[in-house]
Amino acid sequence: MSPATEVEGRPRAVCSARLAGDRVVATIELHSFLDDDLLALIRLGMEGRVRVQASVMRKRLGLFEQDLATQSSDSRIGYSSGERQYVINGRVRIRDPARFTAGRVSLRLKDPDVSAMRLTFRAEVRLQVVTESSLSRVAAWVTESGEESTSGSILARGLLSAVAEDLVRTTECSCLVERPQRSNP
Repeated sequence: MSPATEVEGRPRAVCSARLAGDRVVATIELHSFLDDDLLALIRLGMEGRVRVQASVMRKRLGLFEQDLATQSSDSRIGYSSGERQYVINGRVRIRDPARFTAGRVSLRLKDPDVSAMRLTFRAEVRLQVVTESSLSRVAAWVTESGEESTSGSILARGLLSAVAEDLVRTTECSCLVERPQRSNP
């Protein structure tokens, strides 16, 4: 695999953010976040849990930054068999699973007087489709035993947890916050 193809296939996020009064409104677009295997699992009825950790920072003296706002949001990616489409939170359609918007984020600033500040929006996005619990159910089904027996030991729980964590997809993005254009009188 060429390095260009390898980088292209990795999950990545791109953001845009703008200042709107005492808020920063941002959009996060995800690229290559859902591969064919994850899409197949979602079509089979598993849900993807998406967590977005967003923050607005301003540069301070030297290398230090000040956190002006933070927010976490959770959503779920599923499949609507009736509509034959992937959906976020059961209602927002994902037209292209290879490139879709994770939604808009609105963060209220702790300090509304940011007129002279250079602001940066940052987001970390985490997707988990396979969980320890879902792996435990699959293991019980494969071994034709109860779910309790497949996840009862510390070793089994640790192994299931490690496998589930290995299947998590994460990416980060950051961008400068755009200011509204001032119109000339």
